[in-house]
Amino acid sequence: MSLNNQSTMETTDFDTSAVPLGFKGIVNLKIRSNNIDELSIPVFVIKGNQPGKTITVLGGVHGDEYDGPQAIRDIYTSLEPDELTGTFLGVPHSNIPAFSAGTRVSPIDGLNLARIFPGNENGSITEKIANSLGTNVIRHADFFIDLHSSGTYMSMPLLIGYYSGSNKIAKDSQKAAFNFGTDVVWGHSDISKGRTISYAHHLGIPWLYSECPGGGWLDLYHVGKYVSGVKNIMKMLGIIALQTHKFTPKHYLIGSGDVDKSITTTTTGYLLPHVDLLQNVEKGQPLGKVIDLSGNEIETIEANASGIVICMRKTPSVKPDTLAFLITGTGTIVSDLKTI
Repeated sequence: MSLNNQSTMETTDFDTSAVPLGFKGIVNLKIRSNNIDELSIPVFVIKGNQPGKTITVLGGVHGDEYDGPQAIRDIYTSLEPDELTGTFLGVPHSNIPAFSAGTRVSPIDGLNLARIFPGNENGSITEKIANSLGTNVIRHADFFIDLHSSGTYMSMPLLIGYYSGSNKIAKDSQKAAFNFGTDVVWGHSDISKGRTISYAHHLGIPWLYSECPGGGWLDLYHVGKYVSGVKNIMKMLGIIALQTHKFTPKHYLIGSGDVDKSITTTTTGYLLPHVDLLQNVEKGQPLGKVIDLSGNEIETIEANASGIVICMRKTPSVKPDTLAFLITGTGTIVSDLKTI
């Protein structure tokens, strides 16, 4: 792979060491598959005039999430190589087949890109995408961020999630979480398999991920928060110079971030919630009910633990095993992590 300044190229094997200082351009990462025509994933690259750390940011891992992709484009257009000491790698649309269909999972093989890392270079198209993003983009990072936004059916507050522990990855992730600039900070002591962040974690790369209210549309306010948050981390890493301000999150939460472990429904009907996001609830408290089409209550959904409502279904139509509510716990903000 050979790049000239201000160029665009295609490759199946991307290596930041082959990118010259002062480069700004788009590298189209080619994915070959027997199921579809050759797929190219644009990787937005800015390599500063001076060497330094590399930050990698993914968006659009789910095809029905739109804030992360636009945030990455906005970051790319707002920065020039002479402003960077280090490298920015951004992938606005990590899952192009799902984006084209406007769905969470791929319409080609039915797989969820956020559940199959490290992927398989000889597998289905989604497995190939995961493998290529991991080996060509994520592995180059000194810090990794995955920008999500709840999707079409579920909703979460604007938040940043990080690894909570005692090792260096945890400390770096926690410091970054309190630098990002969201009112909600959510720490996890365990990491589910198959995620982009679990791939980074396995490589020893500190990471963050974001969420915000979904609905299947673009919200420019959340885009702006993602742009400022990523730039705050770039400043923390010494990649850009940026004036920051003191910031203290309003909600510090601790618990599993696996939304697949949410409380589920057992019947088919219309979901009516009794609670809202970030509300304190007690174990056994009714969170909502399912009614039939005549308005009769056919199921009561109760909290499986005391804590905070961190994720809930906003689309009323449900069937058995539909994810409905996720409860998490609270933590205590450590004084030296309160501000940037």
